[in-house]
Amino acid sequence: MNAMYSGKVVFSYNLDKGGNDIVCSARLLNRENGNSMKFTFPIAFVAGPVCECYENISITILDSDKPVQQTLQGLAYDSYFMVTLTVDGRENSQVRCMMFRPTPVQAPCDNRFFDASLSEESIQMSDDFQFDLPQSTSGGPPEVEIALTQGAIEFKPVMSGESSATGLQFIVDEKPVYTQRFRQPIDLSSDSKPKIRCEQVMGFNACDGKQVNQQSGNLGCQSICACTACMQQRINFGNWN
Repeated sequence: MNAMYSGKVVFSYNLDKGGNDIVCSARLLNRENGNSMKFTFPIAFVAGPVCECYENISITILDSDKPVQQTLQGLAYDSYFMVTLTVDGRENSQVRCMMFRPTPVQAPCDNRFFDASLSEESIQMSDDFQFDLPQSTSGGPPEVEIALTQGAIEFKPVMSGESSATGLQFIVDEKPVYTQRFRQPIDLSSDSKPKIRCEQVMGFNACDGKQVNQQSGNLGCQSICACTACMQQRINFGNWN
């Protein structure tokens, strides 16, 4: 694997026939045995017997009114960001991640950057404290309102006790805009200073020739958009019209 992927998590998706059914799944690529069941995660499923054809896929998994299509579309457009909080311990490192979609969204496949910093202050949970309910118009990752001109996010830990962080609060222009709970708390009592980063999720593509053509809107090798790496002319995911 290329050195540029060192320390990264590399996924692709596939949509294929499995027995009588059609299964859409994501697969972890840069791990040993990445093609195993352990690192393959089902996203959507069409019970069969059913034919794997464009018509069936377009009215089921890639129906634009369903969250799977819209979520995959956001990944194809590089619309999502991953916040990663890391604590290096003497024996083990702890990592917590959360994905979000900043709105308004930048143009498809445009680069967008956020300088991430971890506040030295924290929020102590109390009886009247509540995390925000994730809001999403597509059924995918939570959407956080951040202006296109904004290039920095401060993250404030939400603490339960002296050392257990249960979530993060997003601070933009010194104002809290969103608070997200971790699935599991993270211990911040380590001697090492916690590190945080916010990175754009990029290059999410299909690991299947037919799906690459669908993703780029290609009808076949004679189509006007023959380059499957470019989605600027046919930027509508799953659009074969």
